[in-house]
Amino acid sequence: MNKITFVFISCFFILLALYSGVSEFNTTVQVVPAIAFIALLGIPHGAIDHILFLEKSSWSPLVFYLFYLGLIGLYVALWLVAPALSMALFLALSAYHFGQSQFADLSFSRMLKPLLYFAWGSTVLSGLIYFNRSEIAEIARSNEEMANLSAVMDPQFYLILLAVSGAIVAGILIFGLSRRMITFERLAIEVFVMGLIQFSFMVFPILTSFTLFFVVIHSLKVLSDEYDFMLNLRTKFSIGLFLKMLWPYTLLSLFGSGLLLFISYMDWLPISNLLLVFILISVLTLPHSIVMERFYKKRGA
Repeated sequence: MNKITFVFISCFFILLALYSGVSEFNTTVQVVPAIAFIALLGIPHGAIDHILFLEKSSWSPLVFYLFYLGLIGLYVALWLVAPALSMALFLALSAYHFGQSQFADLSFSRMLKPLLYFAWGSTVLSGLIYFNRSEIAEIARSNEEMANLSAVMDPQFYLILLAVSGAIVAGILIFGLSRRMITFERLAIEVFVMGLIQFSFMVFPILTSFTLFFVVIHSLKVLSDEYDFMLNLRTKFSIGLFLKMLWPYTLLSLFGSGLLLFISYMDWLPISNLLLVFILISVLTLPHSIVMERFYKKRGA
């Protein structure tokens, strides 16, 4: 069992103890810790995209930033003309990205790797949506903009996706075990972790359970991979230097997001805070996922 799995299990049982005997936590109690942990660990995991991409690259910084910001601009435009399609694309990108960070170290074929990535991430997201369908429906009833995205949030579709994607993941991992591409211990841990992820979606509110997954299972894993990569490239590299690399764009992202949310809150922007959060996360996910695709290929080369 690695350290990240141990942290996830520990956090799960701490939350279980906090939630036991409490029928419902108010929104503030959920939102404040979620924002804090996402700000401290979630946002930083994408704060050195420029460094990871430009390392051993022929691209100039100017070309990279034009590419990165151009993708963000195109995705914002897509949200304005086709919000449901944009949400579907966001979920698909997130599914692949989550699965990639979980299994990039395995030596599967070029065909099986992307399928495993997408299926594992789809299992996570479909469970999140299906097991929190009542909460999502309540949000849609109170927010017209989110109600317009209800076609992308059909619970029955995600129940089927949960079963199908889960079966695909199981099949690929069992195949990997038979070919000695994965150990039985790793397989058992992956099954246990996925079970705990799904159970957390059942027993905790959607914001709490997603934050637990996103911060611990995903962001900590990516930060660890990024640190190890830089450690192998640079002499006298340390955690202090790594944190120094993370903070500039972390602060910039927090400031920019906070400013846009404030503008929305003041009704100076005709978009609700909730929809704006989805837009902000999704438009950053697109270029970030492309950078990480290149990063994991470079790391495995």
